[in-house]
Amino acid sequence: MAFTIAVISNNTTKLKYSDDSLQLISLDIQDISVAQNLNPDISVFIIDTKDAALAHSWLTAIRSDDQYFSHLLYLHHFNHILADIDLPKNSEELLQQLNSWSARKAQLRLTDSSQLNHQVIQYLWLNKTRSISAKQSLKKDKGLYYPLLDLWSDADITGKMSWLGKQCGEGFLQKTQLINRTRSCNQCDSALLNFVDTCPSCKSIDVITEQALHCFTCGHIAKEQAFQRDNRISCPNCLTQLRHIGTDYDRPIEHIRCNSCNNLSINSEARAQCFSCDHDNDIDRLFVNNFHQYQLAINGLTLAKSGYIHAPLPTDLRDSVSKEHMAWLLNWLIHSPSAEETTYHRLMKVRVVNYQQLLQEKSELLVEQLLTDFRQRLEVLLTDQNTFCDVASDVWLYVFPFTNDTAIDEFKQQLLDIAQDAVDNSLEISVVEYDLVEKKGEGEVLSWINRIIEQL
Repeated sequence: MAFTIAVISNNTTKLKYSDDSLQLISLDIQDISVAQNLNPDISVFIIDTKDAALAHSWLTAIRSDDQYFSHLLYLHHFNHILADIDLPKNSEELLQQLNSWSARKAQLRLTDSSQLNHQVIQYLWLNKTRSISAKQSLKKDKGLYYPLLDLWSDADITGKMSWLGKQCGEGFLQKTQLINRTRSCNQCDSALLNFVDTCPSCKSIDVITEQALHCFTCGHIAKEQAFQRDNRISCPNCLTQLRHIGTDYDRPIEHIRCNSCNNLSINSEARAQCFSCDHDNDIDRLFVNNFHQYQLAINGLTLAKSGYIHAPLPTDLRDSVSKEHMAWLLNWLIHSPSAEETTYHRLMKVRVVNYQQLLQEKSELLVEQLLTDFRQRLEVLLTDQNTFCDVASDVWLYVFPFTNDTAIDEFKQQLLDIAQDAVDNSLEISVVEYDLVEKKGEGEVLSWINRIIEQL
């Protein structure tokens, strides 16, 4: 099998790959516009330059391309999080890598890259050494970010981390390593913080450390300046001259003195001042952000090799089911007889009307916590019969089988009362119910569900 290698360099590359199965083409490293019209037969890219900025431009262009985002991509002189590791040293090693990549590509049944999880799964599947990893950057509010996801998604870092957590929960990805941990402001979620010592009484940053002395003769303790007498140390209480530390006296503790309020304390109080919004944070109220490295999990491997995955039933009856499973359930209910003529099967959509407004007014983490609290209180009203589907951050579907009008009205009123009692009464909830009508199959029911979700 023949492979085409694109060597991106300044035409002075010393890379030599000589084999009948390898065809080398050269691209000028300076002409980044060439990346818009690449040879469709290229199997692997090798960027040969010591210019980090040029290399990054090419890496970004290739990984952002719909056709080449998952291709083998190597750097010659240094490593980069967007590049594959271990540049082959000779033709034999390169052919081995290409044959492995080609074989895995032939096994790949997931070809749609329009969805982020499908794109990530393809990328990870085609090279077992790849991972989704975070990188440090002072230009990012959280201090770390996921470069690959930044190319493929417009969501902010909080949204990306939430998405990664969801993929782990669904078994597509798994955490393999904790890369770093940051703390961020509880108001704006920025990790650009300044940790300062403050007075525990008045919170002033104008504090100094004073050394205290302890007289063994009388037990008197005071700041060191009080013991200074004519270039000698003597106790201001008993006037004993203190010559030898450990015998006559010692330094038991340090005192923190505030120059603003003159408060004397044993310890200062550490606080975190946010550089982004100027909020003064209690240390124990900072958000903790764990940045992990991710690789394919069992469901991700299955989806890559088969192109689909059967949605498992939830292990807990209160867990969310997939839209596909809900479509199956609704189709079954539609074609099953009702218990009584006065009972009906209902589908209820609950939507947070002002979700986008809340995101603008609060941090995403605070909004997420607000919705979590609301959902937890809502669960008290539900029974094991109320199958639940979490279709979006602000839209949830509930099935109410064999439910009469009175029960539905009572539930709606209780739900709205819970929303009204939420923190600072900021939740605006819309509740819409739908009667189940005859459909011709699960596919039609699923299309009906999707139309309901899209309705405002």
